[in-house]
Amino acid sequence: TKEQINFVLAENELLDKGVNGTLNLVLNGIKQFKRGEKHLKLTCDNAAGQNKNNSAIQFCQFLVMMGYYESVELNFMIAGHTKFSPDRNFGMIKKKYRKSTIYSKEQFVEVVNKSSPQGLNKVKCYENGKGFNYYDFKVLEKYFVKLPSLAKYHHFFFSADKPGIVRVKEFVNSPFEEFNLLKDDSRERGKIKDA
Repeated sequence: TKEQINFVLAENELLDKGVNGTLNLVLNGIKQFKRGEKHLKLTCDNAAGQNKNNSAIQFCQFLVMMGYYESVELNFMIAGHTKFSPDRNFGMIKKKYRKSTIYSKEQFVEVVNKSSPQGLNKVKCYENGKGFNYYDFKVLEKYFVKLPSLAKYHHFFFSADKPGIVRVKEFVNSPFEEFNLLKDDSRERGKIKDA
């Protein structure tokens, strides 16, 4: 069955509301829910502050270079067409939320869990950091160069057999372009530390 895992954190629990916070939630989700998958496919909207930026590109390189996945595919939706299934699920939460009185995180968790009649929306709480490691992914900047003209591309492909290389497409039917993002002194896999 399909389900959506919703990370629930109190306002004071997330150390960074920008890209670093987002990447930490993704990595912790991978560590908790990965079941032997070799390929990761991510679809995101075009929010430059949280996901369409060089930090996210470097993070995907990190995932394949550290052996989390053999390949990662990162796709961004076309601006103006950024509604997809998670938005529908968040809509169910919003609908239930608007009809509820909430004074605590626990009450909000109950709203999320009861928001979909089929039990589609599930909750994973931060629980004051228990089982949740927080990393500063900005450190990856010392290993990778920035991808030129990042904003124009919508499709990114990373493979463990080509460390540091990203293959990009502007649109689905566009030809591939290839970029080496590794800085010269970072060519060896062991130089990048695992999180």
